[in-house]
Parts: sequence; C-alpha cells; structure tokens
Amino acid sequence: INLKYDFVFCMSFFYLDMKEQLISIGVPQSIIFDLDHIEKIINYTEVRRYGEALENVEEKKILVFSIALNSTGANNVLFTMISLLHEAGCSITVMAKEESEIKHKLLQMGIPILITNVFSNANEYFRDAVKWADEIFVNTFWMFALIKELDGINKKIHWWIHEIGTIRYIGVDYFDEILKNKNLHIHAVSKTVKNTLKNHYGFRNDVIDIFSCGFPEKIVRKRAFSNKKIIFACIGHIGYGKGQDLFIRAAAGLSKDEKDQSEFWIVGAGEIDPDSKKFVSENECIFIKGEVEYENISSL
Repeated sequence: INLKYDFVFCMSFFYLDMKEQLISIGVPQSIIFDLDHIEKIINYTEVRRYGEALENVEEKKILVFSIALNSTGANNVLFTMISLLHEAGCSITVMAKEESEIKHKLLQMGIPILITNVFSNANEYFRDAVKWADEIFVNTFWMFALIKELDGINKKIHWWIHEIGTIRYIGVDYFDEILKNKNLHIHAVSKTVKNTLKNHYGFRNDVIDIFSCGFPEKIVRKRAFSNKKIIFACIGHIGYGKGQDLFIRAAAGLSKDEKDQSEFWIVGAGEIDPDSKKFVSENECIFIKGEVEYENISSL
C-alpha cells in the first residue's frame, strides 16, 4: 500500500527499533520523530513566563534553548556558561520545555525563563524569542530537530553537544543537511565527543570545535584527603554511553587491598543497568549516591 505522509511519529518506548524498521522499508529518516518533537503535529502554544523576558536592551541578547532545567551534567555546565555570560553583561532569556531545580537558580540571578512544549515557528512565543535574540544557543545533541527549525535564521547559532549515545538517532544524510546552515557553529564538550561525532559522520576536523565549561573556580573548595580512603566519583546523569558501567566494572576488578583503600561513587539521576547492579551488590566499596543538587556537588 502506498501512503503519503509528511511526518511519521513513533509513540513507543521501542522507538529506535520502530525507526530502523521504517527506514528498512523506505521511509526517509528525516521525517521520523518521537514524542520529544510533538510540535510537528500539535499546535500547542501555551507558555509559562518567569521574569521579564525579551526586553529591548542595548546589551548583547542571548537566547538559550534547553529541553529541561533539571540538574543533569549537560544542564549544570549550561548553567555555568549562562552565569559567565551574565557576569559579562549579556542579556539572557532561557527557553525550555520542562522546569526544575535550575529554574530557581536562574531566577535568583534575574534571568527570565519561558517554558513551552513547542520549539517551532508555529509558536508565536518561539518566533518572538528568535526575533529578539542577537545570538542563539542550543544545548545538547538531542535538540537536532530545533537546529533544523532554525535553518534560514540569519543569526549566529551555537549548538553545544555533550552526549554521544544519542548520535544513533539521526543518520549521516540528516546531519549533512544540518551542516549546510552557514550560521551554525557546532561545539563539543570534549575531544572524546568531537572525535566520536567525526568518526560517525565523517566530517572535516574543523567542523566542530571544543567548548569545555566545567564548574567555576570560585565554588570549588580545597579539601584535604584523609589518610584512610581515596574517593573516586563518576558524576553525571546515568545512562547509555555515559560510562558508569565501565567505572563500576573497573572498580570491581581491583584487588582487595585497592578496594579497602578506596571508595567509588556514582553520583547522578537515573538507573544503572542490571549487570552493574550485580557488581555493586558484590563490592562494598561502590556506592550509588543518586541525584545531588548542583551547589552541593563540590562539598560531597
């Protein structure tokens, strides 16, 4: 049966498997989406405003897009970047789909926030925000549909990529189309992320630069190690490609003496995989700390 369609949405936890099956029967990858891109078919334009957003000021105006404002690794370093831009005198507005603990920190700094589920030109608030900005900053690889939506905008667009597990969501052809945007500047958070993207998509070495932004020096406290145990911590949202499984396996493979002298902490939201849980249960030196507030990480 021949069907005509503009978009195909996979409303299932098994989105990746469904996507591969659709591609195998000839459906173009560029039109396959999931719930995170629901704005393609639903014109939902409600917005929650916090602070005075999109004010006409003389300072450089920066519009920042993030899926959520929760305390994950990517959002924590984004908060650091926003703090530095704020200190430099930029006028910043943050637009996100979900609000969480980082929202309160931004509002304390006087940075306005717009919460909306629709990052597309179908949303008048989105159009107004893009029109207001001098430069646009998009956080995480997962926002690739927004990068496509911004195609044709005659403003500098920064795309900051932190994660490598999500590269399986878009193919080489789709990424090549994104790279045609002359106003797009792509930044990787580390050499590992840059090299993984380069090897996967096969682009030139100068297509992506490195933009590393960690914890600001002013909040890092010097702490003397005790002579009892050395603590190693893997900090960040727990998930595919983040390395917690390798960290746990490496700790489990140490000698008894090494384990007795050390502790290994997993800090971050999310669930570890079943094999890692088994290693944790068998090794008393490995601890799952769960999610920790951004400002409390340095004092763990």
